[in-house]
Amino acid sequence: MRWWLSTQRKVSFENPEAFSEYDAEKDCCREKLSEYLIESSVQDELDRDKARFSKGDHTPLLLREIDPNEVQKKCPLFRELYNYLNNFCRCP
Repeated sequence: MRWWLSTQRKVSFENPEAFSEYDAEKDCCREKLSEYLIESSVQDELDRDKARFSKGDHTPLLLREIDPNEVQKKCPLFRELYNYLNNFCRCP
């Protein structure tokens, strides 16, 4: 899956915050990583009609695996939110 995403869809695992561009009109990214994940999970000829990745089923599982300390090192937008929440939670 990682190989396919990096070679066929040019997803950078070293610089994840560079994925896609913000579409101000739609208030979201132009490209959806979840769509690429789904597409990468149905590459076998026999399984093209059955997705093995489900955004609804797998996203919560993936989010539980995230290390916020690691994400904040790589993503400036997340770092800002992360620091704000940490500071907010420390206030009496």
